[in-house]
Amino acid sequence: MPSKLKRVIKDYLAGRAYIPDLLVAYKESRRNNKGPVVVLGVTKGAVHATGKNVVKVFLEAHGFRVVDIGHCVEPEAFAKAVKKHKALLVGISIPVTTAEHFIKKTIKLVRKESARAKVVIGGCAINDEWVELVGADAYAPDAISGVKVFKRFSE
Repeated sequence: MPSKLKRVIKDYLAGRAYIPDLLVAYKESRRNNKGPVVVLGVTKGAVHATGKNVVKVFLEAHGFRVVDIGHCVEPEAFAKAVKKHKALLVGISIPVTTAEHFIKKTIKLVRKESARAKVVIGGCAINDEWVELVGADAYAPDAISGVKVFKRFSE
């Protein structure tokens, strides 16, 4: 990870930098990413993408290639992106509990497309109990945890 990006991330975690600072630093650093592909999006039924964007920055800062499919994403779009990019890692941001049905459908379609894909869920409205509830592989409560989980799954 480039030293400038490391510094900005450290400052962000300490409350001395803000999301725009992260975005500028990560855009400069992501050009050479050759790591595993992560399909990342916010499930249908939710419109807040801030958390997903922070996770994206942290993943790209750690060398992952992120396919950001946006927010309020239909379940079929996750599966289509997994197929198109041959991704084995999927991150689903869940900022509202009312999206449970869409998450279950998304995971089912992703598994149909790639039985080997690992699905990580996160979001301010859920906890680790949701892994079993929706059939995901792991829960990440924040961006740093997300990086650790995706690294573990990509080894």
